[in-house]
Amino acid sequence: MKKAISLFLILCISTVLLSACSPPIPTSDQYVEGYDLQNMFGNAPEFRMCASDDSYYYLAPTGTIYIIDKQTLNCVPFCSKPNCKHDNAQ
Repeated sequence: MKKAISLFLILCISTVLLSACSPPIPTSDQYVEGYDLQNMFGNAPEFRMCASDDSYYYLAPTGTIYIIDKQTLNCVPFCSKPNCKHDNAQ
């Protein structure tokens, strides 16, 4: 009986000590590099994204390719037509 109580106490103490080993989870609204995923990029599998030296490119579920400038985070549809207003499918 004494061994059972000792084993139970050792298990309880081990559980308490080992449960505090993980780092705290950030709870602020600030972006944490290496931990967070920017909300505008989404984390759903239908978003396909790649990066270049100065931009991000992603394929939206609608089939439109968007380009995001890394410095300004300005997001626009990827288009080869100069002065395009992006207000129609062409």
